[in-house]
Amino acid sequence: MLEALTIYNFALIDNLALEFSAGLNILTGETGAGKSIIIDALGMTLGERASAEYIRAGAGSARVEACFSFPPGHPVAGALADQGIAAQDNSLVLARELNTSGRNVCRINGHLVTTTQLKEIAAFLVDIHGQHQHQSLLNPGTHLSFLDALGGTEHLALVAEVRQLYQRFLNLKAALKKYAASEQERARRQEVLSFQVKEIDAAKLRSGELEELKDEQRILAQQEKLVTLVQAAYGLLYGAQDEAGALAALSRAQALLQEAAAIDKRLASLETAVAGARYGIEEAIPELRHYQENFSLDPGRLEAVEDRLHLIGDLARKYGATVEEILAYREQAACELEELARAREDGAGIKEELSATAGCLAERAAALSRARRELAAALETELTAELADLGMAGACFKVAFSYEEDPCGLPWQGKTLRPGPDGFDRVEFLLAANPGEPPRPLARIASGGELSRVMLAIKTILAAYDSVPTLIFDEVDAGIGGRAAQAVAAKLAEVSRYHQVICITHLPQIAALGDVHFQISKAVRAGKTFTEVAQLTPAPRIEELGRMLAGAKVTAAVRQHAAELLAAAAQLKKTLDLKRSK
Repeated sequence: MLEALTIYNFALIDNLALEFSAGLNILTGETGAGKSIIIDALGMTLGERASAEYIRAGAGSARVEACFSFPPGHPVAGALADQGIAAQDNSLVLARELNTSGRNVCRINGHLVTTTQLKEIAAFLVDIHGQHQHQSLLNPGTHLSFLDALGGTEHLALVAEVRQLYQRFLNLKAALKKYAASEQERARRQEVLSFQVKEIDAAKLRSGELEELKDEQRILAQQEKLVTLVQAAYGLLYGAQDEAGALAALSRAQALLQEAAAIDKRLASLETAVAGARYGIEEAIPELRHYQENFSLDPGRLEAVEDRLHLIGDLARKYGATVEEILAYREQAACELEELARAREDGAGIKEELSATAGCLAERAAALSRARRELAAALETELTAELADLGMAGACFKVAFSYEEDPCGLPWQGKTLRPGPDGFDRVEFLLAANPGEPPRPLARIASGGELSRVMLAIKTILAAYDSVPTLIFDEVDAGIGGRAAQAVAAKLAEVSRYHQVICITHLPQIAALGDVHFQISKAVRAGKTFTEVAQLTPAPRIEELGRMLAGAKVTAAVRQHAAELLAAAAQLKKTLDLKRSK
């Protein structure tokens, strides 16, 4: 609830601090004293439109601070957390400063915020009704929430379920759209990768093959010369055409050195060296013979090797410099192909889940719509009766349902409807203020006083369900008196048992029911006009009620009437408190 309001240099107010209480807070005073200025100042802290004209003459800026408290678990705590602002001991301070240049500075618990953020948080705390632009009833977008609040916990759980299903429905549609948008690109990519994998697989590459082929190419390119060289070497080592080769010469040399070493042992090492050379040649000769016997002159093989090297070269230009890099690319391509195949399976899964979610959303939205129509029938009956009590006998309240057909929507009662976060329904409150008139939207036909009484009637019905802690009624009594005034007073008192109510009134019947009573007055000091506020104790309160009853001249009889009003009000509040406790 609103704990305190501090106002600096706002219109006729230079410096004002008000402390409000739970229950019904009454503001009274002469016309023009500045009662609505206080509501305008509060509205500025709630994010409403502010103008430099609000700044008191001669001041450079105006500032308003509002301190609120709220119960644990109240929705405003989550809203604050979403904005990264900590709630301190379940309380918060909204502050707004306006300077002559029109610049705004908004703060929540000392954190700089935008006007939009300020307004979002304020919506959880205060609802203002009266002769103002910012009435929630004028916005059809709020009507559905009023209706849903009547349904209680089970109904609100269905509302939450539909919202969750709708969000899931949107997410799946977005995922499917994204999938479909990339389907053609995936198909192209899949075709390219499949071709590449097949091309590499068809080559049947082996690691190290490129080096082997290059060696073989070099050999085959000079195979005739190679054979000639090997044959000549073989002849020199083994001998040919009656010519002794190196092996025979080494054998004779070894024999000679062996005989010489028997005479001079210093030649033994030379004999050993020659013997080693002889043994090496003996081993080389059969190898050379085998090489010659098995060497095949195959001109076609060179062409095959060169074709193979050309094939690998083509693959290397596309996929990697070496056979190993080509094979690595092939593995990567194969893995990507598997991912693309899984993506196709994912797309089928998204379609299947979307279909199931759409069916569930249609079923639950239809159930919600049926439940709302039952609530609407009850609200129409109750609200029409409440309006009669509030001096609007003959008024007729209606809840109008509408929906939007969409060929791409969901099926319901033989139609295809576009769903939203609240299901299929669009709801707007209609009012026929007088008998014989057709019901029309509230914003088009209701006066400020009528609209305030409609809101008061709704708040009376929803008193136990509405989570907004503070309600402000600005001149809800406009154009009424007698029994209707007494009924309005009783309704305000009843609502104040569930919410903090701040009410500006000209009716003593309403003022007498206040739990706290503030008197607003104007004073002139040093040639300047000031708005002043006093919280009334019992004796001054009787005087103020007397003024409201009889005008400037307050007699003993008027004071007695005022005292009787206070006594009757006290008895009514006891009855209401007892009723609530049950």
